[in-house]
This record gives sequence, structure tokens and C-alpha cells, in this order.
Amino acid sequence: MNLRYPVLDIVLPINDMNITAKGLSIALGHLYSSYAHHHLLNVENVNSAEHSALLRSVLASAHFLRLPDLCNIAANLIYNNINRNTVLDYCHFVNQPNFITRYDEFSKNIYDCVYNCLCKNVVKELTELNRQDIWQDREGQGYKRLIELFSELPFEWMKKVVESKDFIIPSEIDRYYFAKELISLRAQKQSPVVIGEENVVLAFGISKNSNITILRKSPKPATGSQERKVWKYMDK
Repeated sequence: MNLRYPVLDIVLPINDMNITAKGLSIALGHLYSSYAHHHLLNVENVNSAEHSALLRSVLASAHFLRLPDLCNIAANLIYNNINRNTVLDYCHFVNQPNFITRYDEFSKNIYDCVYNCLCKNVVKELTELNRQDIWQDREGQGYKRLIELFSELPFEWMKKVVESKDFIIPSEIDRYYFAKELISLRAQKQSPVVIGEENVVLAFGISKNSNITILRKSPKPATGSQERKVWKYMDK
């Protein structure tokens, strides 16, 4: 007797763009076995961008399925995975709308790790890689890599980090010239007419941050209006 059972399709309403088929399959596999974890731990011959994307997907999938133990595993791997090669992807990750409340306490922890990496760890890593202080040689590869990385940051993050007193830099003069060079490179990469002109000015007086302020002017109106506005970005 040959019994055939109908194949059922299970449809899950998923609104999280970070959930992928592979991440979800690992999360589902976690319900039955820890074997799926080897995909997270085995990083040999794996592209760093692909691996970091997988970690983010597993965290999102585990949170969606309410698997706190897997959330902890994925989050701890993410904390250790944030470095000069992956921080840009993680920056875009934490810059998503409503991210800070999306994954409970893990969101805040990842956000803080990204901030700490950009302010401190990237400079330390590049200094160790080049075996010299990157600020002593503005023509060196370490300094150029730092400029290149920061030129790809979202404006709010670039402003937040470069203005911060947590950012490792020798002096306020170095900070000012770094910001000027950075803004110049960003202007070469993208159209100021579309995104608005960026500039850096010296600030005077006591500030909780540094003595520079980075501004972005709104694009000029197509109507020919002479009105010009300056976006004010306030720290949370």
C-alpha cells in the first residue's frame, strides 16, 4: 500500500531584511542539534564580508524565532568579528531604521562595538599592521587606508566619530586637517549637488566633543531660491 501525503508549504511573514535563507536554516537547525553551529565557527576559506553577513543573519533569525541562546552565540561572534575589514558593513547594519530596539540588548552592544572600533580599534590595527604611528606619515598606507574607510561611512557616523574625543588622534590640529582631507575625498566620490556640501569648521569654547564641527548643507533648491539651510545633527 503506497500512501502519499500532501506536501505542505509553510509561509512565515518575515519583515527583517537581515534574515536570509542560510541564516534561517541555521537557526532552525539549532532547534534540533548544535551541528549547525559549525557554519558559524568554521571561517576557513570564507570571505570576511560573507561571514559577517551570515552572523548578522543568524542573529536576526534567532531573534525572530525567539532563541535566546543562539542570539547570545551569534552576538558574541559578532562582537569579535568587528574589525577594520568588516566595520563598514556593521556600520550600515546598525544604521538601519529602528535598529537600536530591534534586537533587544544585542542592538546596543553591537552599536557600541562599532563605535569603539571606529574610534579606537581601526587606528590601533592599522598602526600595528604598518608598524608605525599612522599619524606620523600622511603618505603612508595606514593613513590612506583610514581615510579611504572613513570616506565610505554614512555622514552621521563620520561626523560622530571624527568629532568625538574618543577618536584616537594626536591633536585637534591633526583632527582638523584629517577632517578636511576626508571631506575632500568624499566630495570626489559623490555629488555635493545631490547630497549637500560638507565642510569642517573650528569650534571655540568648551565642548563635550572636540574643537571641530562637521556640517552638511542641504542641496541647492532647483527653483533658484537663494535660501540655504544647514542640517544640525544632534547626538542621542
